[in-house]
Amino acid sequence: MMKPGKSSKARVVNGVIAALITIIFLVHGTMGSLSALFGFSGALAWVVWGAVILACLHVVVSALTSAQQLTDKEFPPSRRKKAHLALKWVTGGLLAVAAIAHIILPKSSVAAAGVIVAVSVVLAVHVWVGSKSLLTDLGFSRRYMWPLRIVVCLFAALFVVVMLRGIL
Repeated sequence: MMKPGKSSKARVVNGVIAALITIIFLVHGTMGSLSALFGFSGALAWVVWGAVILACLHVVVSALTSAQQLTDKEFPPSRRKKAHLALKWVTGGLLAVAAIAHIILPKSSVAAAGVIVAVSVVLAVHVWVGSKSLLTDLGFSRRYMWPLRIVVCLFAALFVVVMLRGIL
């Protein structure tokens, strides 16, 4: 197996996928916020469906890498690492539920605005929880963990404010 701190090819691929999903959803949220404020068209909706496909791939590869971690005999995960992995899965599951609700609810409803708030907050929490391993998997220094967390939280706050502005 691998030494702790090193990323397998599957984890690197998953990190790239996670980074792409995060970027696409931040762009999507920004475009949605601008649309709510200024009325842009949805001409780039196909990009979001690309992100949905990437999200499904992220779940599959995450399951694979989680199984690898949990069955590693040479460097078995600690209780703390198992708890952190569980937290990533819980926040990811909540994000999936909120994203599905966002897809199926009528876009102009108050419930849809509430779901967008939930997606924004849960995405920020999910990135917050996974930021350290994401940076490690991508080969970036962990010193970027706090800037990444801050940027994602600022975007989430922007989306929440725009949606609350629209429903209040």
